[in-house]
Amino acid sequence: MKLPLLYLLCSIKSAVGSPLSTSTAISSADFNSLLQGANFAAAAYCDSNTKAGSKSVTCTGTGSDICPQASGATILGTFSNSGAVGYVARSGNNIVVAFQGSKSGKQFLDDFNVFQTPVDFWCSGCQVMGAFLNDWEVVSTGIIATIKQALVGHANSPILVLGHSLGAGVATFAAVDIQGNFTSSPVTLLSYASPRLGNQAWADWYTANGPKISKIYRVTHHKDEVPQIPHKSSYNSVWRHFGPEYYITKEDLSPAQSDIVMLAEQESDLGIDGKPGNITNHLNDPTEHRNYMIHLSGNTGC
Repeated sequence: MKLPLLYLLCSIKSAVGSPLSTSTAISSADFNSLLQGANFAAAAYCDSNTKAGSKSVTCTGTGSDICPQASGATILGTFSNSGAVGYVARSGNNIVVAFQGSKSGKQFLDDFNVFQTPVDFWCSGCQVMGAFLNDWEVVSTGIIATIKQALVGHANSPILVLGHSLGAGVATFAAVDIQGNFTSSPVTLLSYASPRLGNQAWADWYTANGPKISKIYRVTHHKDEVPQIPHKSSYNSVWRHFGPEYYITKEDLSPAQSDIVMLAEQESDLGIDGKPGNITNHLNDPTEHRNYMIHLSGNTGC
């Protein structure tokens, strides 16, 4: 069931105060991981990288390479079905599974189904956003098969699962199943600008790393409104983020390592939860939503 735009807009309320936490500086390794993941997430917006038959990641716009850390990676497979669009690639020793985000506000709202679905097969009492989970389930068999083939002769290769916005939500669910299927390969989740995805039980399970994912990055930026939806109490449901949160404090590009802090809590007043916004701001000017390490969406010339 999809909701009218007005109903979605009215769901944004001022954030309820959360316990203050202590921010922790991130390491250079963390910063490099966030930057690398952002490059591959940006490349997922390029149609040339997600269409059948694509061979190599290309990411050029207005005459320049806009995500050089992704360019040249070998594309092993692509997928496109409703909300799940993206590619599987090999970059060095890494296997990359990249999910595209929404290319327009309308596309995001059309896919944004805010009703929760039980996922007791993952954790007792857990419920998650059904639309994003369905997006993953529709393409999961093909992606798992592509990864399995990619690991032949490359056992234990690290797997990066990532996405921006809608793609971040789908990637969060994908990382659970991918790590479960390939326990010998360390899986890193790189989630940029994800909305809230589930209830308190789900957030607790993911925060405690119930999925046993090797490394989890949930990244937010300044006053980006998308990570603030759905509101924590809306649509007759409780919604929570999992922790930790990697919060980019700098408003514009490009952030330095010192502009990013790690917050251990699920919802911290020092992070995005302390910057209440209105989704209409996002629809009118989505700049902060698009800028995560680099400019992630709306790339031209790809």
